[in-house]
This record gives sequence, structure tokens and C-alpha cells, in this order.
Amino acid sequence: MADPFGIIGVIGVAGQIIKAGVKLGIDWKAAPSDVRSFLGELETLKTVLSETHTNIILNQEFKDAFEGRQSTVLSYLADGNSSSDPSTPGLISVCRIELEDLFTKLQKQSEGHRLGWDRLKGAFRSERTHAAVDDLQRRCRLLNSMTAIDNATLTATTLAQVKDARNEMRQQLQDENKAMILDWLTPMDFAAQQSDDIEIRYAGTGQWLLDCPEFQTWIQTENSTLFCPGLPGAGKTIIASVVVEYLHKRFSTDPTIGVAYVFCNFRRQHEQTIRDILASLLKQLCHALPTIPGEVQHLYKIQTRINTRPSKMELVNLIQTVGSLFSKTFILIDALDEHQAPEGLLETISGIQKLSKMSLYATSRFIPSITRRFRDDQRLEIRASDGDVADYLNGNMGQLPTFVKRNTDLQTQIRSKIVTSVDGMFLLAKLHLQSLTGKRSPKAVKAALETLATGSSSYDTAYDEAFERIEGQLEDQSALAKDALSWIVCSKRPLQIVELQEALAVEQGMTELDAENRPEIEDVISACAGLLTIDEYSRVVRLVHYTTQEYFQRNKTNRLPGAEALVAAACVSYLSFDVFDAGQCKYWNELRDRIQDHPLYHYASVNWGYHVRESHHVQEEVMCFLEDQERLVASAQVLFGPKTRYFYEASRVTNSITRCPIIETSGLHVAAHFGLREVFSLVSNGNRSEQTHSLQGSSNRTCHWRKLEINAQNPEGETPLFVAVSRNFVDLTRDLLESHGAEVSKYTHGQTYLSVAVQMGHYDIVRYFVCCQLGQFDINEPDMHGPSPLLYVIAKNNQDIISLLLDVDGVAYNQKGPGGNTPLLLAVGLGQDFTVKNVLERDEVEADSKDNEGRTPLSHAASNGDLSILGRLLETDRVEADSRDDAGRSPLSYAAGKGDLEIVRCLLRTGKVDADSRDRDGRTPLFYAAMASNKEAVRYFLETKRVDVNTLDVFHQSILLGMWPSYRLWEGPQSRTAETHAALMDTTELLIEIGGADPNVRDNRGRTLLWKALFHGHVELAEYLVKTGRIDGPSNFKDIAGRTPMDAFANELDNEGLAMKSALVEICDGLERLRVKSND
Repeated sequence: MADPFGIIGVIGVAGQIIKAGVKLGIDWKAAPSDVRSFLGELETLKTVLSETHTNIILNQEFKDAFEGRQSTVLSYLADGNSSSDPSTPGLISVCRIELEDLFTKLQKQSEGHRLGWDRLKGAFRSERTHAAVDDLQRRCRLLNSMTAIDNATLTATTLAQVKDARNEMRQQLQDENKAMILDWLTPMDFAAQQSDDIEIRYAGTGQWLLDCPEFQTWIQTENSTLFCPGLPGAGKTIIASVVVEYLHKRFSTDPTIGVAYVFCNFRRQHEQTIRDILASLLKQLCHALPTIPGEVQHLYKIQTRINTRPSKMELVNLIQTVGSLFSKTFILIDALDEHQAPEGLLETISGIQKLSKMSLYATSRFIPSITRRFRDDQRLEIRASDGDVADYLNGNMGQLPTFVKRNTDLQTQIRSKIVTSVDGMFLLAKLHLQSLTGKRSPKAVKAALETLATGSSSYDTAYDEAFERIEGQLEDQSALAKDALSWIVCSKRPLQIVELQEALAVEQGMTELDAENRPEIEDVISACAGLLTIDEYSRVVRLVHYTTQEYFQRNKTNRLPGAEALVAAACVSYLSFDVFDAGQCKYWNELRDRIQDHPLYHYASVNWGYHVRESHHVQEEVMCFLEDQERLVASAQVLFGPKTRYFYEASRVTNSITRCPIIETSGLHVAAHFGLREVFSLVSNGNRSEQTHSLQGSSNRTCHWRKLEINAQNPEGETPLFVAVSRNFVDLTRDLLESHGAEVSKYTHGQTYLSVAVQMGHYDIVRYFVCCQLGQFDINEPDMHGPSPLLYVIAKNNQDIISLLLDVDGVAYNQKGPGGNTPLLLAVGLGQDFTVKNVLERDEVEADSKDNEGRTPLSHAASNGDLSILGRLLETDRVEADSRDDAGRSPLSYAAGKGDLEIVRCLLRTGKVDADSRDRDGRTPLFYAAMASNKEAVRYFLETKRVDVNTLDVFHQSILLGMWPSYRLWEGPQSRTAETHAALMDTTELLIEIGGADPNVRDNRGRTLLWKALFHGHVELAEYLVKTGRIDGPSNFKDIAGRTPMDAFANELDNEGLAMKSALVEICDGLERLRVKSND
């Protein structure tokens, strides 16, 4: 074994010396004291050296523990010492030599003579030997001390590393949890578009806006709004991105400033609902915080348990809550005119803005309904400045022919003409420049410059010219451009590069995709003459502008005939590939891989039916696909699963090996989902002709169809008719009932078809049912959950359907549902004034009907404080103003309990109500008004002179006793004690001083109001009662059990109440003097 320091040698020699005595028969006990001391030191040295050798020199774990770390002992041993401090190996060597010399002397002196300490002691008294042993002992002790230091350091370091690891793990878990919650809020993310817009912006673009006084005022003013309208193509979105970047940079070091932004996009209207946009704003604000606020985490925990998402109102409340965590919040909404409900979005955002420290920046085209919303706000029109347009042209002259690059004068003319013609529309400059790319000579360029379009029709002219350039290309290039434009114009959402390439590679009749048929995206963009562009960060291919979409929508029939049929055929062909004949995936990761390996699969699965419907013809391939059960359910697994491709790309769910939902459906259920009327016509008529319409001409494909059952039910009991009704396809619903023999099953999910249509607010279907199919339905039939259709629609507050059903002959106006609610009772309970008015106009309506608790509509109106509805009911003369419910309470009692003075006055003025009526508990309206601490209502009751202020309830409590809380002041809800104590005192004073209430009344336990005040710590009340001079001293001191307030208080007083004890003792002492005085 390695012994780099020679320690083993020293240990061996020391051991030989110690053993020598045994061998020579020496009596060590008789040795002189200095020799014995030396031998003890030698034994200790041997032990220390042995431990040092084992625990340090040979301990690889010790060395490994300090790998990459500083070790005092290892450095000391490895580096040696200074000249004034001999090295450890040197000391060991000297010690070994001296001990060997000692051992040699012992051996020599023991030869041939009688042994004795007189002869041996000299060998042990060598100063050099003693010094060597002492030096080595000290060095060993030093090494062991260093080892202890190293161990302490290592322990501390290890603990720190464990703590760091724990913190890192905790932070990682927090980050993962934060990401999960943010993903749950919404997958919508505008960061990629923000990056794309900033990437294509030319330096300095939009600086004019940042320098404007209006903009700087908006930055510095709280709760301000800056509306920036602009013409189409003026650069509003790029400017919005510039503002976002400016805010992020300016407030990058200030965590108290929140920034959230939204880019509305006509292509994403289905996924940019008001709820989705609110969720995105909340997500961005939460992301800016170190941790997710507790309110958001709480809602996440609750809703993930039941697999739901936050409602619009929940999101509004959370945005207000989270926004309050910032000193200021900036919200930016671009392209309001591209949102499906801009006015509703603005109303929601304005509501949030009123209650939050939020500043709003918004852009839109000049749409009157939008601009009116900002009539009182700061406005700044977005126009492309001449400088910005010139910078863009200078930066892109390189795309023009070579003769332009060599001719600076021609470049100047181009720049001047285009800047003049665009009139602040940045997009037009791009289109005009693009129109010059194919010119053959300077003359042709100059001629084109003279005819540049201007004014309102300039975009159409520019697009017409661009399309003419497309058609002037080689046939293959032109076809590629038209196919690509067909996909982009017709697509239901933005397509990524790989999706478009995959779509363009699909060939009719093929059973798999030929990878060599995928075009290069650069060739596609080039063929489209500037009408398509790519967002580099998001990898989305899009039309160059919203106006381009509008142009093709107006001119699709002429420019892109058969575009929908092209897209539909490609989608169905793609879904029919052989690779999908295995059917559904069992696990999420398998489904994720399928979608990632086949880029068009998600889009085609979710949208193929829409394109088929809009093509107005069903092809043979569609019918075959609907009957191909394995491929159909494979597609349906995506159709009825998460709607965004992002879910499959980024969700933690799809990265786990967990089972995904298995879909059980039929071809007709899927056809009904998309509203494909022609499919049902073909099935119903048995039309299996060989020349069924094809989306791209005739098809000779042979399909051996099996019978598709129109009344088939899925595992949930849903028929195709149910799907058509729930999806609001009124024409398909009519076809199924009138032409295709669909059966109206009584219940689906426990609901009638009429109830389903009513609940979902499908007015046209409800009208069809009640006008044309009333014989098929019982208009009053409740479903398995209890409510009738009329009750359902009142609960939904859909006024159009409410009016429709109320006008149907035979509708039961007084039919009761859950809780005994009639339509009128439900409408009153929900505060629906219009519905109440509408219902009361029917003479058959029982205006005084009672629910299961015996309460009337008037009782609910009084309880809700709804003065308008209360007035409507009283005007009918068909209600009893003083009716009693099962608890014996009148409408006046409920109004008093709510403290609603206006309702109280309205009821008392009728002259038909008993102001002092008692309920089952013996409590009067005044009693409830006092309990509500509503001094104005109490004063009004007292002024009527129609109430007994000293009435007792069945518990023998007076109004004064009943109104004061029974919890101790320091134990009660802090908000209640802080907010209502003053009102209680004011009400008490009213009752005693104006109403003449007796404070000496005792309850069934013999306790007075003063007793109660003292026991519960209401010091101010106790002092007031004493000062009134109305306290009967003796009667206020003991209850039935003979306890005084202080007796009970002393027994039960806890530490938190000690601060009040002195005040209570003073009051009790004063009362005791009062009692003694009264006894005298």
C-alpha cells in the first residue's frame, strides 16, 4: 500500500520500541518518570499517526469530497511549507531516524549484560529524539485540527448546497406550476408577432409618434386612453409594436409597471373571443409577476378539478385584482376593427379601466361604431410619414431590376412618385414598389410611375395588377401561386410554413404524401407577386394585409374559382391517407407525434367539413371517408379534442404517457357537426350514382358504402339531429325532421330537443320548433332536470326567445319548476324587469303565486330591493301587499331586513300592510330593520307611530337585545365590528331616545342589554346606557343563574381581552355604587 509520507515506518518503529520491553523482560513500571512520560508520548504518537494515515492519507472519500474545493489539510500536505516551517514528510523522516537510532541503542545495550534502567535510561533521554517526537506530535495535532476545519467547512458547504438545491428545486416547481397556470389561462401568445413586427420595422419607424405630446401625455397620465385610428395599410400594427417595445424598454427596471397587449386578427376571430383576449391580458400580467397571485392559483385549483376554464366575469375580476398589484398598467389593443365584437370588447375593457390604474392604447380603421366609443378620449391618427416611406423604399430598391440600381436619378423619381401617391398608406408603397419588379426598362418604370393608383380605390388597383403579374408567369408558377392563395384566403386560421407546404403537396387519388412534391416556401412567396408574406418568428404565412383578404373575398369567384373545393379535396385526401388507417391513438404522446409528423393533420381534422360545406358540393371521397370508421374516428379524436395545435406542441399532457380520450362517433354525427346537408340527402335518397359530385370535377372512385343510420346514437345518446340542434344548423334540422325521417327522441342528456335549443339560445331553431313542429313537442314539458323550456330561457335571460315562447298558444304561464318557481317568480328573483313586464301582460299569469317557501313575487322583489319590479307588481292590483310566507314574514319584513328605505316607504304608503306584523319568531319589520343597523329605516318606522318598540320575540328578546351581536367584541369579524359599530350605536340611541325603548328588559336568561354589553365587551354601549340614567341598577346585575357580568367575564376572559378589563372594571364599579345607592 502506498505510504508517500513514510508514516507506516514511524508507526512500525514506535511499535518495536514499545514491544522491546516485553521481549527483554523490562519492567516499564519501574522506569524513571521522564522515560515513562516519553513512552506515553510515543504511544500517543503511534495512535495519532495511525489515525492520520487512515483518515487522511489513505481516505479517498476525503479527497473526493474536496474535489473542486479548497481543503486546508490537503493543500498543506501537497504544497509543503516555508523554509522556517519544515515539511510534514521531513518531520516524519527525522522522527523515524531518531526512533530507529533509539531502537538500535536498546538492542546494543541489552547484549550480554544484565538489564536495568541504569543502563537503558540514557537511550530514552536523547534531546533530538524527544524533539523529533514532539515536533511530529504537534504537526499531527495541527493536521487533525486542519481536518476538523475542513470537515466543518465541508459540512457548511454541503448544507449550503443542499439549501441551494432545495431552493432551486422549489423555484423549478414554482416555475413549472406558473407555466401550467399560464397555459391553462390561454395558449394565446402574441410575443412571436411582436418579434416579427419589430424585425421587419425599419430603424426610426414610428419615432414621430413616440415624440408626440399626445403620446407622452398618455404615458404620464393615469387611467388615460389614446386612440390611434388610421387608414388601411397606414402601419397601425407596426406602430403598435413600436409602442409595446418602447414601454418594455422604458420600464424594464420597474417591476411595478405592467404591460399587456393584443393584436386582433380577422383570421383568428374564432380563437380571439372576448374571453380569450381577457385571458391573454391576465396571462401577460401574471407572467410579469414573480409568482402567480393567490386568487389566480385558487381559481386554477378549483376549476382544474372539474375541467373548466374561467368565465368572462371571473377574468374581469382577476384582471382588476392582478392589475392592482402594479402601480400602473398599460393595455394595448391593435386592430379593433378585426375583432368579431369590437364594441363588446371595448365595453368590457372600459369597465375594467374604470376600476383599475390602467391606461389604454387602441388602434382601428375609421369604423364609425368604434370611433364613437372614443369621442371623449385623446386621439392621434396613424399615417405613414414621408420619411418612413422613403426609408423603406431606400432599403428595398435592391429588389428592382439592375438598371434601376445603376440609375440614381430613376431611384429618386421612384421614391418621389411613390411617396406622393401613397398618402400615408405604408402598404401601398410596398405594393407599388413590388409592381415595378418585372419592368424591362427605365421607360417602362417611368410609365408605371405615371399610372400609380391613389385614393380609396388604390388597393384594388394594386391587387389587380399583382394578380395580372401572377397570371403572366409560367403555367406551373401561376398554378402554384393560385393554389397557395386559395389556401391562405380560405383557411380558417393562419397556416404555418410547414402546413402550407404540406397542403400544396397533396395530390388527388394518392394514398400517401410524396415528400418530393413539397414546394420550397421561397418559390411560393416569389410566385405570389408580393401578396403573401412570412412572419419569421411565428413561421406563419399570411396575406400581406387585411385589405388583401377583403379584396379576394369580393373577387374570389373571378380570381380564385373553386378555391374552397380545392382546399376541401386536399383535406379529405390527406385524412384518407393509409398512414391513418390504424384509427385512434391510445396515448397522448402518440397523438402528439402523429400531429407533429403530419403537419396538416390537425388543420384538416378540425376544418375539412367547413370547406366541404362552403364548396356547396359533397364529393364521393367525402362519403367514403365518412364510412371509413377507423380514419373517421382518428380524425374525430383531433376534431373533438383540444382545438389549438399549440396544445399538442407544448402541453405537458401530451408529453406524458397517459391515455387520451377515445371518441365513439359515426359519419353522420360528424356530418351534422359541420352542417353537411347534402350528405344526409344522399344517405336518405340512397343516391349512390357513379358520378356523385366531386369538389374538383367528377370522381370514378368506387366505394362500397355501408348503410349510414340517420337515427344512430352515440354512447351519450346523441343523434345527428341532436348535434344539428346544438350546433344551430336550422336548415339541417328542418331537413332531418321533414325529409329524412329523423326521430324526435324524448330525452338526450335528460333534455328535450326544444330545451336544448332554448338553453343554447338558438332562436331560429326554437322558432322553427314552435312554429312548424309544435306537434312533435310539448311546449310545457319539463326535462329530467325539472325546468320547462320557458323557465330555462328566463334563466338564460334571452329576451327574444322569452317573447317567442310567451306568444305560443298553450304555454303554461304558471307552471312550477325546481324550488316551486313559476316564470314570474324566476324573473323577479333574477331582477329581469323586461321579462316581468312581458309576463304580467298575460292575464292568465298568477301574480301572487308562491314558491316552495311560500314566498310571492312581491316578497322577492322587496327582498332584492328592486323598486321598479315592486312597482309593476303593485300596479297590477293582483297581489297581496301583506302576504306571509311559511316563516310568517311579509314583504315589508324582508325590505326592512335589507335596510331598503325606499322599498319600506313604497309598501307602507299602500296602506295595505301591517307595519308591526310578527313572523313565526315573533319579530317585526322594525326588529329586522334594527338588526340591519339601518337607522333611516328605523327612524321611518318610529315616525309612523304604528310600531311597538318594546315588543318581544319568542326568545323573549327585545329589539335592543336582538340587534346587538352576541360575540365578544375582540372575537367578532373585524370588518363587521369596524363598519357597523357606529351604526349600531346610532340605532340604539334612536330606539331609546326617540322610540322610548326600555333598556332594562330581560331575556329568558335574565340578562339585560347592559349585562350583555358588559359580558361581550361593548364598552361604548355600556357607558352610553349608564349615562342615559334609564338603567334600573339592581335588575341589571345578576342573571337567572345569579351571575354578574364580571363573574362570567372573569371566568371566561382570555388573553386577547385583557386590554379591555380595566375599562369594564371601572364600569362595573360605577354600577355597583349605583346598586348600593339604589338599595339605600
